[in-house]
Amino acid sequence: MYSWMWRGGVITGCKIYGDFFGREDLLPLEKALENVPFQEDGIRKALQSVEPDNYIPGLNREVFCDLLSK
Repeated sequence: MYSWMWRGGVITGCKIYGDFFGREDLLPLEKALENVPFQEDGIRKALQSVEPDNYIPGLNREVFCDLLSK
């Protein structure tokens, strides 16, 4: 699960939560999405340097981007 805060089409905050055993603190993953345009291309570009599987086991970047952009 996740929740967004945005203003003027830009993500101003993000919180990711759920019933999974995370590998690392989710804060760097959440911070990677701040100040990013709230659109698929913006989200994909912001996550190019972040590997979601490092934080949420089994979650690859492509699937994560698809989830966030819907």
